[in-house]
Amino acid sequence: MSVNIAGKILGMITAQSLKPGAQLPSINRLAEDFGVSNGTMREALTRLSALGLLDVHHGKGIFIPETSATDLFRAIAWKPIIEGVSVSEVLDARVAVESMTSRLAAARADAALQAEIDGFVERMETALAKNDAEEFIRLDERFHDTIAKASGNRLLQGFVTILREIISFARKTPPSREILEVSLNYHRQIARAIGEGEQERAGEATIHHIRSLEQKDYPQGIEIHCDGLGTGSFGGSFYTMGRYIAREVARATWIKPVVYITGGGIENVRMIQERRTILSITQAETAARAYFGREEFGEPCRDLRVLCCLPGLSLQIAVPASAGIHTLQDLRGKNVALGAHGSAAEVVARKILAACGLEENRDYIPQILALPAAIDLLNTDRVQAVCFLSAGPSAAFLEMTGSKPMDFLPLPEDVAEGFLKENPFWYHDRLAPQTYPGQSSGVATIGTPAILVTHKDLPDRDAYAVSSVVLDKIQDIAALTMTDFSASVPACEHGLPYHPGARKT
Repeated sequence: MSVNIAGKILGMITAQSLKPGAQLPSINRLAEDFGVSNGTMREALTRLSALGLLDVHHGKGIFIPETSATDLFRAIAWKPIIEGVSVSEVLDARVAVESMTSRLAAARADAALQAEIDGFVERMETALAKNDAEEFIRLDERFHDTIAKASGNRLLQGFVTILREIISFARKTPPSREILEVSLNYHRQIARAIGEGEQERAGEATIHHIRSLEQKDYPQGIEIHCDGLGTGSFGGSFYTMGRYIAREVARATWIKPVVYITGGGIENVRMIQERRTILSITQAETAARAYFGREEFGEPCRDLRVLCCLPGLSLQIAVPASAGIHTLQDLRGKNVALGAHGSAAEVVARKILAACGLEENRDYIPQILALPAAIDLLNTDRVQAVCFLSAGPSAAFLEMTGSKPMDFLPLPEDVAEGFLKENPFWYHDRLAPQTYPGQSSGVATIGTPAILVTHKDLPDRDAYAVSSVVLDKIQDIAALTMTDFSASVPACEHGLPYHPGARKT
């Protein structure tokens, strides 16, 4: 449903000729106009936001961003790549695209662009004479980018850019001098054919050049499982942190993360183990259960590695202020949303309620719902409480409190103490007063660290690049989530292995 709605929203934007900077109606208005729930609309908007086609700013509105042809192609291209594609598949795509850009460049390149193309070949010769492979590769990329520009087709130019980014990720070691010599010879042939206006010869030389890479420049059988970042439900802390991390990593490195909306920490760990994402946010306790094969993880996930610690999450149990629910015991007979299937919130909420003597399906009716769906049902009184994990205030509940005041239930001290004795990754926490509008006093609860995890096969250079960016921005992430990062760090250190590349940060 949300995919169809996303397509309709894009159709609306096109039909109304909305320009960058234009603001869309509110989520409530869009949901009403399209005849869907707020949860479905949030998911549709999140899909478009993750693709860079919308900017969703909580409390401000939904806006049309500045988007280039390259951005549009990147949004489409990275989805299948996250699923895992071979280098051969990427090189096939390069053959199809770049043979055409070379032909078009031979037909359309003006004198200035031809001079640039020839200049790159001369500078590559100099780099090879100095055995400077890094400079050679940089010039090689600019050579192909300039040919794409000379083709006069901006969409093809975008294709060339993103395919180059992908193949750069796949290159694990610098190419040998022999490979660079072969590559230089093909570059000379391509440049000469373009300069002489020989379209077919330019295309053929490009095909031979790219095919030569398949056997020599890249390892065979390697799978690229890159750039997916597992987060959580729309409006949740994992999603908020994931969006920020993806943006900063994309700005500072060659890695271009695509944000995945998921069920949360448990699903995110499994996605790493199955190589469906390369980065995921999860809870430290969830990662430990996965690594050692405990509880819901039947088999140890020994490929899991920690990149860095993130601001902690607190357990929050929200109820309508008008419901007359003041303690956990008051949840008897109520419908309680525990969290999304596969989320850590679902697991810890069950444990806390059980510790209070509340048995599910006898004392309360459990509802397994992602946060947007739970909020929709809370708004219509079909659930009376929502349990969730959040770093600071939940954006989804901040949006809601203006029209429906909320209370947050405290955890009894003995229940919290008993839970912490059995769960070393958790700690005493407290919702500060005014975390949410109208919340006049602090609320006793428990907290757990969030961590950024990856697969052990992520190259050291990439693990170092990602963890360096995140740690450099960690105080900004803490400010974004209104949390104290230092409070969660000690609870991270309970035997989980760090990635060797992250250890260098």
